[in-house]
Amino acid sequence: MALLPDGRILFVGEGGDGDEGDFGLVRLTSQGGLDPDFGGGDGKVLAGFGEWEDARSVVLLEDSRFVGGGQMYDKGILRGDFDLALARFLSDGSPDRSFSGEIRRTSGCWISSCSTMVVSLA
Repeated sequence: MALLPDGRILFVGEGGDGDEGDFGLVRLTSQGGLDPDFGGGDGKVLAGFGEWEDARSVVLLEDSRFVGGGQMYDKGILRGDFDLALARFLSDGSPDRSFSGEIRRTSGCWISSCSTMVVSLA
């Protein structure tokens, strides 16, 4: 979660419909309602990269963009093999494609080490 300078609140987590999780982003207005200036006008963004992802932290940048950090699971790899996932977004919630084509990832890590790396970003 991040409190923006104008009082809006940005939440990150997992979104999606069951089997396929995505980075889930929600921005609320300073009054607590869904922000119509974020996402497709409903205050929500799902950002999927073709595999299961889970956003765990967010870092605000000075230019109103933000970086979401979490983990990515490749179903083609042995169970328990996760990668660190980072994605940068524009202030309206759209992916910043100048950031490595939308996503960066590291080599495999165990769940606890991925979570530790993401928390240290914040």
